[in-house]
Parts: sequence; C-alpha cells; structure tokens
Amino acid sequence: MDSDNLPPGLTPSGIPGNSPEEIAIERVMERVDEMVDPITVLMPLVAERLSEAVRSGPDDAARTISSAVDTVEGFQVILDEALNRLDEVLDPEEVRN
Repeated sequence: MDSDNLPPGLTPSGIPGNSPEEIAIERVMERVDEMVDPITVLMPLVAERLSEAVRSGPDDAARTISSAVDTVEGFQVILDEALNRLDEVLDPEEVRN
C-alpha cells in the first residue's frame, strides 16, 4: 500500500508487519531458516549412516562415527551463528531459555 492510499494519520511503518523492527525480524528469520534448513535435511541421513555403519562392524562404525562427529561439529557452528542472528532482534535470555 503506498502512502497516498493510507488513512489519515497512518504511515507505512504503522501498518502491521511493516515496522522497521518487524521487517528486521522477518529478514533475520528468513536467514535463520536458510541456515537451519540443510541441517534438518542432513541430520536424518547422518543418523541413518551411523545406524548402518554400526551394524556393519567396528571398522566401518569407527570411520562413520568420526565423520559424524565432524559433521555435527559443523552443524554446531551453523546453529551458533543462527543464534547470534536471533540475538540481533531478541533479548539473548529469551533465545537461550
């Protein structure tokens, strides 16, 4: 809606969902979704690979577990960054509790 069509006294930032804070939150949430989405896809695959490796013997299990540790550590880095992004728009206590 452009400002010419707004009711008297209403500014574009007064429209629900259009305030600078709401726009900032929406942008952060879009970025967090982009960061977390690959993890939600890959995590079940990692779990399946671990399960198969454990059934196939100790050598394969050891290699796969080591690889999974590296993968999960990579996920942790991404999730920490996602929390940092959320901290930009929320009180950190709200995010961590």
